[in-house]
Amino acid sequence: MEQDGIQRKQIKKRLTCIDTLITKWKNVGFDDPKAFLDGIRTGRPEVPRKIEKAVFYKTVQHILHDAELKWKVRPRATKLTDYHKKARLNFCKTYKDQDLLWWNKLLITDSQVFLLGGGRNPKHHGRWVYDSEELDSWEVGKHSKGLHVYGGMTSKGLTQLVFINGNIDGERYVNEVLPTLTDVRERIEETDDITTTVLFYDNEDWIFEQDHAKCHDADVALEYLIENVPNFFDKHETPAKNG
Repeated sequence: MEQDGIQRKQIKKRLTCIDTLITKWKNVGFDDPKAFLDGIRTGRPEVPRKIEKAVFYKTVQHILHDAELKWKVRPRATKLTDYHKKARLNFCKTYKDQDLLWWNKLLITDSQVFLLGGGRNPKHHGRWVYDSEELDSWEVGKHSKGLHVYGGMTSKGLTQLVFINGNIDGERYVNEVLPTLTDVRERIEETDDITTTVLFYDNEDWIFEQDHAKCHDADVALEYLIENVPNFFDKHETPAKNG
């Protein structure tokens, strides 16, 4: 730009940088923006603190823009197989024509694991790439250690949440989770609070739904459901990984 007659002060203003960086570009040459990304330099290496002062973040943004790089977050890898997808489709076909009164009978339950290490934060999985096709998927361990949170919902309201630390087997699921999720008989009044209002039009006629976590399909859990809920989907009626 100096060769084109543009004054250094104008160059500084246009690039939002300092004299040191302009001199460096003049001596080293940065016609190819990838050279900056690859860390090409000559002479005695500068200490990080000095580089920190010399390179303004706007300059880095300009270089990345000139290189046509974009910040993209890696997509999560799906755990669904073709079998799971087919089973889901068959389930939907079976129940899609049920009337609204039937859907009002459902208590849908699910859980979420909050990892102690924050491993699912998308910010940790961003990449500078030219195109989204360059991104590889990042797999998330469904049963990693963390805080398990269980809850349920109907067309009228929500159950209380259940917080569980550590691993959950059939015994813990029956003793610590199911009693809260299936406790609907005491909720008999309509209120403005969805966490306390009645959940069903008839507390003696409803259907419990859960996914196929190992602890959910344990014999002790099935025995509890047989004894304590009017009706439920067993592991042969609902598709795996439906939560």
